[in-house]
Amino acid sequence: MAGFSVGQMTAMGTTQFVGLNSVQVAALSTDQLTAIDPSDLSSLTTVTVAAITTDQMAAVTALQLGGFSTAQLTAMTSDQIGAVSAAVIPSLSPAQMAALGTAQVVGFTTDQISAFDVDDIANMSSVAVPGLTTDQVAALSALQVASLPTVSIDVLTTAQVATIGTSGIGGLTSAQLGALDSAQIVALTTAQVAVVDRTSLPGFTTAQIGFLTTDQMSVLSGLQVSGMTTAQVAVLSTAQFSNMSDAGLAGITTTQAAVVTSVQLPSLTTAQIQVIEPEDLPVMGTATIAALTTAQLAAFTAAQSYSLTAAQVAALTAAQQTAVGRS
Repeated sequence: MAGFSVGQMTAMGTTQFVGLNSVQVAALSTDQLTAIDPSDLSSLTTVTVAAITTDQMAAVTALQLGGFSTAQLTAMTSDQIGAVSAAVIPSLSPAQMAALGTAQVVGFTTDQISAFDVDDIANMSSVAVPGLTTDQVAALSALQVASLPTVSIDVLTTAQVATIGTSGIGGLTSAQLGALDSAQIVALTTAQVAVVDRTSLPGFTTAQIGFLTTDQMSVLSGLQVSGMTTAQVAVLSTAQFSNMSDAGLAGITTTQAAVVTSVQLPSLTTAQIQVIEPEDLPVMGTATIAALTTAQLAAFTAAQSYSLTAAQVAALTAAQQTAVGRS
């Protein structure tokens, strides 16, 4: 076989290719291999396909790669898959991508991962996704991350979740966030949380919100906080609420302020109290304002003090009214 010319290889029929053994296939030059018609290459047995060398796989054309049967592909090793050119790897069909197992996907290079379009990533089986290395996951773009079905998000390991790049994490949709379990949520780094899209945050259920750590809460921007639902804001623990940054607290909208509870607001320091926008205070419940200490009320700015409604002031004790300057 090694002595066959390219022309002779091209002239061979399917019946002849079926009869090739592993030793013969492995002995082919890259020129000989690339001369084989895709339909003939697909006739090789799975045992014979497993003998294709990495140098040969590196020379496989787009048509040849797309011509392999799913059975042939799943017979390949990670080294064989990883040897395929990044320019050729997107030629894998939806059926081929879906058929790949962990033994194959672990071989993808980061260049190959970057070369895949969103449909390729979306077609990857949820059985194979846990086999991706952290380096591969880190190479996913925002669009690629966004293309992962929720069933694939659900099976990501905590190590994989923690290594999604900050450029990729911004692609998480609300549905994908809603698919994360408690361990995955806790695994998110502060750098990742800081770049989650504000329009995706409402995807967290109220139960999931409870899993956010104080460190994660501390990096939410004002824009992100403003994107939370009132149901989410209402269930924040005092530790979560009080660990928001000044920017985060300032991001609270008047709609959200209306659901701030009588345990959340008093958890703030006097310095944090001053960050609350004056227009947010009038919509808070009278019980919420009345739960503030005299020290907290005394920290009110003039604009905050005079933003309080008559009903809110009336609910304060004499000492509180004096402290806030509304006696």
